[in-house]
Amino acid sequence: HKDGDAFPRPFEFDPSRFLGDAAAGERFSPFGLDHHLCPLASMSVQLATAFLRVLARRYTVCTRAGDTAVRGPYHWSPAPGFAATLTAREGRAT
Repeated sequence: HKDGDAFPRPFEFDPSRFLGDAAAGERFSPFGLDHHLCPLASMSVQLATAFLRVLARRYTVCTRAGDTAVRGPYHWSPAPGFAATLTAREGRAT
């Protein structure tokens, strides 16, 4: 994920690089490839999708303006002061 040929400016946080053209497994493989594939990769994606659907239906999510993301040794991480606020949508919270 650090290859400049695969991703221009690989050390900058730029989610727009995934818009349009789907990234091929050779360029982006968060769950590994071939015999190194995470055995629970499919379940992880399904669980995250279900969680985000419930979150989007029941809550409004707002982030506090603040610092930008920071580059850790392996991936981007939220800034130290990052915080999100969940506000229940009327009649939707459990």
